[in-house]
Amino acid sequence: MSIFKTTKFILTSAAIAATLTVGAAATDIALSHKTIYVSVDGVSRPVTTVEKKVQAILQDAGIPFSSRDEITPALDQKVTATDTIKIRHAKEISVFDQGKTEKHWVTETTLDELLERSEYSRLEIPAQRFDERNSILPLAEVGTEVVVAADGKEITLPVTLPHNVRALLSQANINVGPIDQVITHRVNGKLTVSVKRVTRGTHRIVEEIPFKSEEKPSDQIIKGKRKVATPGKVGERTIVRYQQKVDGKAVVDTLVTDSVTKAPVTEVILVGTAEPEELSQKLRAAGKTTDAAGNQLPIPTYSGTDPRTLARPLVSAKGWGDDQYQCLLVLWERESNWNPNAQNPSSGAYGIPQSLPGNKMASAGADWQTNPVTQITWGLGYIQNRYGTPCGALGHSNRVGWY
Repeated sequence: MSIFKTTKFILTSAAIAATLTVGAAATDIALSHKTIYVSVDGVSRPVTTVEKKVQAILQDAGIPFSSRDEITPALDQKVTATDTIKIRHAKEISVFDQGKTEKHWVTETTLDELLERSEYSRLEIPAQRFDERNSILPLAEVGTEVVVAADGKEITLPVTLPHNVRALLSQANINVGPIDQVITHRVNGKLTVSVKRVTRGTHRIVEEIPFKSEEKPSDQIIKGKRKVATPGKVGERTIVRYQQKVDGKAVVDTLVTDSVTKAPVTEVILVGTAEPEELSQKLRAAGKTTDAAGNQLPIPTYSGTDPRTLARPLVSAKGWGDDQYQCLLVLWERESNWNPNAQNPSSGAYGIPQSLPGNKMASAGADWQTNPVTQITWGLGYIQNRYGTPCGALGHSNRVGWY
């Protein structure tokens, strides 16, 4: 065999050997690749990979996941080409739990599905503006019946596309204000979307402030009698509160101001301390028939010697006879019934001679209020100077009714 033929044989054999080697490697690689279906939030897609475990397959395919997500089979499990990996990404939502707002990570695909969980069935899920626009967590599957409650009315509607809270409210022709609350919850086992009307603002309250009463003793009022010297007046207190109400019920109530806008006026009551007869003598002598409270003053009784007897020698001392004494008896009987404490309720004339005012008689003595002799002495002097005699005074009284 020639060298040429020998060389050709060697080259041909090498080429065949190389071809066999490459073919075997290619067959090996082909056999190690597999196509796995991965369902991400309900949407499936094929993934070709050489990896065997779930975590490696997801990483190889560039599918993000976290410890909050729901992934089946588990990350450390091996899968075959006939298996499907399912992943539900967790979403953060707000929930109301007995009035408190909490954040929860959930993997359910709809609010309806979430509220079916026993631990969520009593909670309320607020519809956030971002949620409504972007459908982070849809309301329910298309066709699901939902009760819409607003303004005291309820309507049941099927969910249609787009299947979020905002679309359902639009379908129900319900307008929601910028601060109104919209919550999704279960009421009597039914999926319900409730609209709660919210109002905010200040609330002004005017309250009465009761006035106080104060008593003061007064020696110008008969004992046991009272008089309101200063009428009491009710004051005002103005309270301003900031309130936020949900469906008419205050959930926020904060004091803004609390001030007295009108001060109350204290009632002053005068309480009488004077003995009736003592006060009567003093005030009647000054021409008054009532005390400071307007109470009628009693006419003090006189228990001393009969003033008529006391008058006889005083009449004689003037040089007048019995006829003048008799005229005097009639005149002063008519005027005062010979009572040293008598006082005219209309004019204030005082004493036996009915001096007007009574204190004129002080010229006859300082005891003019109580001493009949002092009063008689002054009265006889008055008659003498003005009418000459008691009979002259009586005649004038008979003609005009006074002397």
